[in-house]
Amino acid sequence: MDIYFWNINNKELPLNLINNFDFNSHAAIIGISEFWDQEQKILTLSKSSQFQYDLVTKRTGIYSSNFINANLLKARRFYTLYSFIYNNSTIYLYVIHLKSQIKSESEAYSLNLYQINELINEINTMRYYNSIIMGDFHIPFYDEAFFDHFKLNVTNYFNENLKIYKKYAGYERLKFYSPINSFNGDLSKGPPGTYYFRKQHHSQGWHIIDNILVSYPLSKFIDVDKCQILTELNNVHLLNKHNLPNKIYSDHLPIKITLK
Repeated sequence: MDIYFWNINNKELPLNLINNFDFNSHAAIIGISEFWDQEQKILTLSKSSQFQYDLVTKRTGIYSSNFINANLLKARRFYTLYSFIYNNSTIYLYVIHLKSQIKSESEAYSLNLYQINELINEINTMRYYNSIIMGDFHIPFYDEAFFDHFKLNVTNYFNENLKIYKKYAGYERLKFYSPINSFNGDLSKGPPGTYYFRKQHHSQGWHIIDNILVSYPLSKFIDVDKCQILTELNNVHLLNKHNLPNKIYSDHLPIKITLK
């Protein structure tokens, strides 16, 4: 089963590529964000019946194969919650698009931490053992929000023998694994990030701000050799001549993980 996420940057062309995707030959989910001006375009395409989204904010949504029984369970301003069936189990999928830090880093960061705490507390309280959080976090993968015990509780590595929970100060929290975090450097099979933006006082231009986090109980099914930051979709090249995201499609690159 292939699971994708792409911030389409409110563009039409990515929707055309997704519409040509074969959802029938194998199980697949494609989560998208930033499509608020593209609703009518989505509804005119042949795959519109396979798209579920938040009708109010038009901020996050998913295309999916019909036979995995994906359902929209809940919509919030910055994320949507879905369920689908994999290996006869219910999987809970959070598709998020957190607030951009362009106008105010401190205000966006504060709000984003609040959203993260809300959904991660729900996962732990409801015991959603098999869960996935994916989307545009607008927070770099090395931020404490990813690794803190009371926030996302993420590791960049996974071993099936490790405990699925971490206990600290008497609080037991579900752990998550990000295979995408391994790609922020020259060892990446593709670009060393999903988004390119260089501040004048920073050396690093590539960043992983689009991510897929998989709960530890579900991580044993990940085919790590097939996880990647994509530079092509349906044989269409997504980079420009400088090997940066071609903004006629999006300023973000799509990401993919595969469950065996």
